[in-house]
Amino acid sequence: MAVTLSSVTAFAQSLTEGFFRVQNSGSGRYLYVRDCTGDVSTLGADMGAIELWSGLDNAISDPSSVILMIKSGTQWDMQSQATGVNKLTGRLLNVSDDGEYCQLYNSGQYLYEVGVSDFNPDQGILGAKTNKEMPGMTQYRLWKVYPVSSSSDNYFGFSPTVETAGKKYASFYADFAYEPKDAVKTWYVKSVDKENSIAVIAEISGIVAKKQAVFVECPAASASDNKIDLTTANGNAAVGNKLTGVFFSNADRSGKSHYGYDYPAVVVFDKTTMRVLGTDNEGNLAFVTSGSDVVKLNAKINNKWQDVDCILHNKAYLSVDADCPETLRVMDEAEYEEYIASGIIDVKSNSSYTNNVIYDTCGRIVGSSKESLTNGIYIINGKKIMIK
Repeated sequence: MAVTLSSVTAFAQSLTEGFFRVQNSGSGRYLYVRDCTGDVSTLGADMGAIELWSGLDNAISDPSSVILMIKSGTQWDMQSQATGVNKLTGRLLNVSDDGEYCQLYNSGQYLYEVGVSDFNPDQGILGAKTNKEMPGMTQYRLWKVYPVSSSSDNYFGFSPTVETAGKKYASFYADFAYEPKDAVKTWYVKSVDKENSIAVIAEISGIVAKKQAVFVECPAASASDNKIDLTTANGNAAVGNKLTGVFFSNADRSGKSHYGYDYPAVVVFDKTTMRVLGTDNEGNLAFVTSGSDVVKLNAKINNKWQDVDCILHNKAYLSVDADCPETLRVMDEAEYEEYIASGIIDVKSNSSYTNNVIYDTCGRIVGSSKESLTNGIYIINGKKIMIK
């Protein structure tokens, strides 16, 4: 069933700072930020990184449709996906707001939907044009700006992509902090045990900080039951997180300059050093070498257009060593300790290991005396030891 905005008011009275979705009045298409390329000198020179697409259904779970409006003096910046109008162009936008529609303009140029893609009728084309260049097209420079709110039809909710043992999951990476609702849980990878082919996870509680590569556990299959509240609060960061996030998978822009930003148009998937969320052969949640977060794209890599596997936009992947097993079963910390504890020596009653080099499960040296260790699993003389 299609999502509508029948119960949402475009503006309460006037535009305020916050998170919004932006819809063109003429076509009804929504604005998405698909890349961080553009022309730094002229607002309208290259707007291809911003796309317009029909339908709210896809936007509901897509961070690239979320726009943070920030006021600077009498002007505004539109930010999304770790970039924004001011960052790309060095300019801010003027906004005229009549309580129902707004217009966005700078130096006599307005943001217009200037046409429709030759390849897909659901995709519109954004441009910066003067009114003289767009005669009779007034409605295509008018924009409705809807606040993103869990209490309205214009909410943000997760759409799970992996299901196992009756639970549903999706990896996630976004440039906004959020507070889960509806029993949504947020997890990160705390460590990797290559010897036992395990990815150890921990939960992030409360507000999750922005730019956190995570995966979420969802109570239901429908995004409407997996809502979050977006916030500009700092939130809780995942210390030691082994996951990495991807903002973009825009192959059409892969040959463009990114002005030194750390976020390329595409991130090529390397099975040797990357794992994505999925399931193992026994149906357990795992990080694996193929899955729904990997897509085949024709991208420009090393100045050559080629078909390559890439990480899907706004998804997370696990960075691993080249000698890492292809499949890493997911366990939380309690499950991992119980799994490892089977047959483990209790080092408290065995002093023969006291002066040996001690490693943690990631292979890092943590000391030479068991007396200084906190509770956990360690490797001493090639054997796993539990300190308790």
